[in-house]
Amino acid sequence: MCLFASVFGTFLDSFLGSVFEESWWCASKQRVINFKEHACEDCKLARKEKRCVSGHLPTRCGHICGQQVLNGNGINLLSSSITSILVGLGLVHVYLK
Repeated sequence: MCLFASVFGTFLDSFLGSVFEESWWCASKQRVINFKEHACEDCKLARKEKRCVSGHLPTRCGHICGQQVLNGNGINLLSSSITSILVGLGLVHVYLK
């Protein structure tokens, strides 16, 4: 049960993060950034142009994936809650059937 919870929880956290949290590439900093805290002027222009990037080390700033629905704390709360509920339901099914 612990193996399931750890693997499923890690997968769920990563999946929810890629869908519900916005990721941006900053070419001047050469890293993935949190837009609100670390955006340069080219990142702001890329947002206005709705520019997306892909590949390894893009030369321009742009959106990678996700939509800004939740922040990191909200995603962690959601994934841990879902994992806890599923583990609880599994324990009830195994021990109280």
